[in-house]
Amino acid sequence: MKDENPLTDFITEDLGSEYANDEWLCLFVMECLDIFGSPKSLRSCLSLEDEIYHTFSAAALVLAMREFKEDWEDMKDMDPLEAAYSFAELYKSERNDDLIPAFNPGVPENNWETA
Repeated sequence: MKDENPLTDFITEDLGSEYANDEWLCLFVMECLDIFGSPKSLRSCLSLEDEIYHTFSAAALVLAMREFKEDWEDMKDMDPLEAAYSFAELYKSERNDDLIPAFNPGVPENNWETA
């Protein structure tokens, strides 16, 4: 990664460098992450698991944004929070899946028991 925050790299590489400093886009991305309970940055992570979840969420979100770029760009006249909910609903209706899929980082704690 080139940046301390993988989200910045994902945006720059997958959407274009012109979006890295777009204030509306940054607020929109933060709202999308917040809707699904993802840490908004690596600095807000309290554990390695949080860091992995943030990176996973950021990657999933930016991939969805790349696929539906025209749709969220059409939402730029909306409040970022309203646009985030609209984008999540659009993604759910088109893909029948959450914008940011559920994250399951590990195996159950009692995986040492055998059947």
